[in-house]
Amino acid sequence: MEFLDSWLSFRARNADVSGFKVAVHHRDGIVFSRSYGQADLTLPETMDGRHVMGVGSQSKMLAATVLCQMVQRGRLQLDDRAGRYLPWLARHPDVRARPITVRQLLSHSSGLSRNGADADCWNFARPFPGGGAVEDMVCNTDIVVGPNTRLKYSNVGFAILGALIEAVAGEPYVDVVTANVIERAGMSCTAADFGSNVARWLAVSYTPRIEGTRRPLPTPATTGALVAATGLCSTPEDMCRFASAHYDGCDALLGDILKQEAHRGQWVITTGQDRGVEMGLGFHAVIVDDHRYVGHGGSIGGYRSETLFDPDRKLAVSIMANCADAPSMGMIRGILQVLHHFEEHGVDPVPLARDRFNVRLRDAMATVEIVATKDSVVAIDPDEWEPFTVTEELRVVDADTLRVTTVGSHFNEGESFRYAFDGLTLRSVKFAGFTMLPEREYARSAELTGRGGALAPLEG
Repeated sequence: MEFLDSWLSFRARNADVSGFKVAVHHRDGIVFSRSYGQADLTLPETMDGRHVMGVGSQSKMLAATVLCQMVQRGRLQLDDRAGRYLPWLARHPDVRARPITVRQLLSHSSGLSRNGADADCWNFARPFPGGGAVEDMVCNTDIVVGPNTRLKYSNVGFAILGALIEAVAGEPYVDVVTANVIERAGMSCTAADFGSNVARWLAVSYTPRIEGTRRPLPTPATTGALVAATGLCSTPEDMCRFASAHYDGCDALLGDILKQEAHRGQWVITTGQDRGVEMGLGFHAVIVDDHRYVGHGGSIGGYRSETLFDPDRKLAVSIMANCADAPSMGMIRGILQVLHHFEEHGVDPVPLARDRFNVRLRDAMATVEIVATKDSVVAIDPDEWEPFTVTEELRVVDADTLRVTTVGSHFNEGESFRYAFDGLTLRSVKFAGFTMLPEREYARSAELTGRGGALAPLEG
């Protein structure tokens, strides 16, 4: 956690992300919760624990949970036709819409187009359609691939599921998901839709840089007919609490059989651009360092977010950022890489490594960080969002020297990091002829030392 906070603080200072929040849940509780950057660039207002953000399509995990609860209570079946509960589906001009099932809608295999004929509500050119507009929106949405033949992502499909939940429960969707998921999971800072109860805590969301400037984006008063697809506003801590309710053996929301069915890959893309994408029932699956995580990402306006969890190892990570170009998947993969590295190599470094070698170094062109753990010393590039993807393996030569031992590293194998101390204070490090300074010393220095990019060779 100490390394994670230091690295994320460094990224916040140097990466072009306006503001972001991170939480990690392990076993029984939140073990890491931090906020970085700005919630409002004009004040400026620092991002902190109060701020919430729209989490976009992460909303789908909660809608899926409600539907699985209904299955568990015997109120519907996953393979029921949606038209059994929503007779107006028979009005759809494409007869293939009539036999579409709950499972197909949950697993994005209904064949419906992503956003329908008019999606300008997503870029705030007009309000989201009201709840009463679901029927017309659906009946004007084309089926663009054959139902139950492949994975085809559809927000309209989840609009149907929101209406189906209302029809079965006899209550508004917002009330159903609040009572059955948000409150039961202890998500005290979460709202099922944008509205007055969360509006004052919303971090401002921003466009990507346009002509060098980020511009604030409006937030919707409601997501209306699309609330089940994208309405949720939350925090990383609350999304981790939701994820923890999906851990194996936890019955706060669902029994294990239905949780496992929701997390199981219903469809996997095996060829082409999105090869490897795996979709369950309202959850997708991601492989990071050979570990399989389930969860979902989200995007609405300038908010970008991702929550991933391993139900067996009882580990969950959630990130949220308030600018439209935040690389949310890269950010969460990087955090998981950090956790994996320390899990594999031990948390506590040997005393020599702790006292002498752990340092973040800079020169005029690049940054390198030495990470010493119990049985490993490596060099990473902390300027990357996935810093452990490419590493240099190091061997301790003596109290002042590390040597690169990475097999096949034609730039760096055999090169040394030579530390120069003044008593116990590290003054500089020589690497492959470059003089690098500890980060704080480099920031204080008015003179740029070194003339090369020490870590450029790590990228080939």
